[in-house]
Amino acid sequence: MPKKLINVSNFSGGLNKNTNSRDMIADEYQVMLNLNNEIPGKLTMYGSSVADAKNVANATAITSINHGNGLFHFNLDRDISTPTVVSNTEYLAINDIVNKKVRIIDYTDSSNSSTDISTDIVYATSGSHEVLMYMADGGLRVVPKPSANNSIYPSILYYQEQIFNFGDLDPDFLVQDFSTFKVHKLHIGGITGGTTITPSYGNRSNNLDPDRLYRQNTVFKPTYGSEFFVDNLMVKTNITASNVSNPNTYNFGRDQMDALFDSIPGNVYQYSSPINVNGRVGAMTMVSYFSNNNNAGLDEDSNITVYKDSDNKRYGLWVAPMYEKNTYEAPAYFMNTIPQPNNSVTTEVKRKLFFGLYGRPPADSRISGYKIYWGLITNYQESSSPQIYDEGSVSAKYCFAEVDFTRGIRYAGEDTYSAFTEDLSKTTTSGTPAVDYKWYNWCFPVDAYDASADHFKGQAFSDLLTIEPYIHKTPSLIGPNGTGFKTVTIANRKAYIGNVKYYDKESNLVEKNDRILKSLPNQFDYFEEDNFIDVEVEDGDDIIKLASLGQRLLEFKKRVLYIINVSRNIEYLEGTYAFKGCEKDYHVYEGEGFIAWINPNGIFFYDGQQLTDISLNESGQSVFSSNSFYDDDHVIGYLPKTKELYIANKDNTILKYDLKSQSWTEGDAFGVVNSSNFTNFILKNDESLSYYQLIQGLNGAADKIELRNWNPTPISFTGANKTIFKTKEFDFGNPTANKNINTIYVNYKNGQNITVKGFGTKRDASAVALTDIGSLIDTSGGFRTTKLAVPATFKDLVSFGIALELDGASAADFELNDLQIVYRDKVFR
Repeated sequence: MPKKLINVSNFSGGLNKNTNSRDMIADEYQVMLNLNNEIPGKLTMYGSSVADAKNVANATAITSINHGNGLFHFNLDRDISTPTVVSNTEYLAINDIVNKKVRIIDYTDSSNSSTDISTDIVYATSGSHEVLMYMADGGLRVVPKPSANNSIYPSILYYQEQIFNFGDLDPDFLVQDFSTFKVHKLHIGGITGGTTITPSYGNRSNNLDPDRLYRQNTVFKPTYGSEFFVDNLMVKTNITASNVSNPNTYNFGRDQMDALFDSIPGNVYQYSSPINVNGRVGAMTMVSYFSNNNNAGLDEDSNITVYKDSDNKRYGLWVAPMYEKNTYEAPAYFMNTIPQPNNSVTTEVKRKLFFGLYGRPPADSRISGYKIYWGLITNYQESSSPQIYDEGSVSAKYCFAEVDFTRGIRYAGEDTYSAFTEDLSKTTTSGTPAVDYKWYNWCFPVDAYDASADHFKGQAFSDLLTIEPYIHKTPSLIGPNGTGFKTVTIANRKAYIGNVKYYDKESNLVEKNDRILKSLPNQFDYFEEDNFIDVEVEDGDDIIKLASLGQRLLEFKKRVLYIINVSRNIEYLEGTYAFKGCEKDYHVYEGEGFIAWINPNGIFFYDGQQLTDISLNESGQSVFSSNSFYDDDHVIGYLPKTKELYIANKDNTILKYDLKSQSWTEGDAFGVVNSSNFTNFILKNDESLSYYQLIQGLNGAADKIELRNWNPTPISFTGANKTIFKTKEFDFGNPTANKNINTIYVNYKNGQNITVKGFGTKRDASAVALTDIGSLIDTSGGFRTTKLAVPATFKDLVSFGIALELDGASAADFELNDLQIVYRDKVFR
């Protein structure tokens, strides 16, 4: 028989650890360890994990991290430390679980020093927590995953770009530049209420019921830290007694106004001594009353009817905080009824309404203004202690005024804002130097206060317009202490959160592990209780991860995947896929135009049109033996430069999937010595696949974390008689005939410490174990073809294969181009 040959030069089939070695596809391989088939027609050495050049000192001092969690990468148009400079800065956010805060690292300007920490986001007071971090419109949200510990505070870091000057452009006015980065609580909530209202409300704030008529001056008080309140002095007897001589004024003097704020203990609403001119604290109070005219003719141009006392009809005022340049509007909360004009109103009368405000913007808050609403309350009954609710019915509410800390005040029906003015009487403070105390001054609508007469005169109104109705909003669920969620994704300018914990309408803290809440459009922090998606509930399966791709939302439970179409206002279920859920949220990766994930049943890839198990080869068989590809500790990432998926483990093993050739390879040197937990993967601006890894200290040294990158550049690997490459068993197209293997040709570069071995099977099914054929050599950087004579061991075989074994250190630039097997068929006898 003439000699024949087989050329082994196509490595694109990659690894197959499951199929019988004789039944594998020709370009699949039993072993491909630390070898990369990313370049067509060539094998090179694997890349490696390397320490990043910018390991910030204060970050590396972190001694504990959650595996697969806690790292986020983002970019900002500004430098957090110097926000007036536009710089397109790159940041890393890392969870310091021991100290219960996320540390923000300025990666762009990092000099490996402690000053590279731009800010900290404290999110809890106790416990160790996994956190979710995500961006929306330039704001970094940090949300601890809910646990039995309720001392958690979902927070946001964002750039507050506005100057609070109430519409007055005079630089000497009460100007405060808030154009800086701030960390605030995430909650878009109502005005802060008392902490001891009733047992059902006793352990939380900012989540009160907007439908309640809270007893006036009891729930919203300056001593409770309320951003907006009505003082106890604003009751009927005070109003009627104060404006007898001048029915359109109210003797509520400057000193009384100052006392509302300055007397609060702990400097909550006053400045320390000396006054801090770099910021201000504050709140706002509202003064409203009807004209106390006895001569009805003085109010004949008014269209506002004041009802008899016995009719039990009162005009009420509600206040809704506005957030972030008035983008978000929280629910409106009842403040007070407008006091009746006389000691006794026995007939319906027409009266002018006088209204004014006094105070400052609140401190350390996302609030950017207020909307004030009026409404008519029927069947009104004022409560008395210890009750906390007034009684009555409200059919509708309408806008009365809108306060914008930047533009001023706009009354209903107006298109423009009017500037506020300020109390200039504060020029010094006892015990402090005589400096410019403009930061201390209170502000109020123009002409609302007459300092010379020391009385308040609100702006007069003859109409209560109904052209801007109040659109009822329920409180946002996420933000109060103890609330949160375990997964989030953003699609169609909405945030979808899953496996949620929140206070329901009855003020019970509930946990809905099957529920998805969706935010209002373009309001990524506002979640209403009735705005939810329930696909399958009470099925003993929790939502683990939410992901989105185009117009589709993927809800991963442990056992089942649900694909939900979100292209319309009403979402609908598009597909249910059993056994395609996930065990851990870090088992899912959202890539460029795809989502990939892993579970004990397979490795899956979804491109928006088709769901594929990429652990199966073209024959439909898994290339991995049972569960050899899965581990709870696997973390999945993606490298765009090479179009490769990486699945790494803290035991230093790594699987790599090449999207181009649709093939797998593996490595066993992913991490570093004495390493353990590592975070999720991120992609930095240079497209490095990066992560933080905990490095265990030796000889008493403290543990620390290290920022590391996966570098695809080949490196040297060391092995002790380790098989790094093994082909299938070739039967040469004639499985029953004996063959003699004559010669092996290897085309390669720099093959030191690598031995070519053969293996096979005899006619009687006895195996020929791996046997040396010959060694490769150092070719000094050039390619060469080595001819290796095959020993007699490989005569009379029915099948034959080749392996490469590494004993020592390989060359970093080792390359294998092809192998040729020369053989001769023997006559079958």
